[in-house]
Amino acid sequence: MDVPQPDPDHSTSGGTSRSHRRGWLLATILAGLSVVGIGYWLSPSTVRSSVALSTASTDALATSRQVTAYRTASCGCCKGWLDHLRANGFSVKDHVVADLEAVKSSLNVPGDLASCHTAKVAGFVIEGHVPAEAIDQLLRQRPAVVGIAVPGMPLGSPGMESSLRSESYTVYSFGRDGSRRTFLQIEA
Repeated sequence: MDVPQPDPDHSTSGGTSRSHRRGWLLATILAGLSVVGIGYWLSPSTVRSSVALSTASTDALATSRQVTAYRTASCGCCKGWLDHLRANGFSVKDHVVADLEAVKSSLNVPGDLASCHTAKVAGFVIEGHVPAEAIDQLLRQRPAVVGIAVPGMPLGSPGMESSLRSESYTVYSFGRDGSRRTFLQIEA
């Protein structure tokens, strides 16, 4: 805020003009009203509401990053994929199941997109060695799909890392009607 300076044309014997005092008084009143306005907006109930909204947003984000995974006991690359998700900020619930095909069937995973593990996150199905970046994109965009999949077990995908070679692969999205599209292309 600018502080009014004395006007040399309106000076008085006391060094301050009447118009200068009025300007100073008006500036002081406006500053006081601003503080009262800020005080209103930062009242304890408003602060509590803001904290509650922030906590709700954080809880929603944490929930959207919670993965429930299904795999067989003998699958080592599945554990590697789960480690990849954890390293990228996902919370993982790992379920070892005897009948993985029943899980895939109940979640509408197309047979030609199947892999060695299946998961769910925020209402979407994740099939196979899908990289965390694709899951993040899915959660940001929220397309009208059942889920995304990396069929098979491509070398270089999360959990299938190899020092010998990596291959390019495609992450597909799939719908309830059996439709599928390229969701993300991963280059080696």
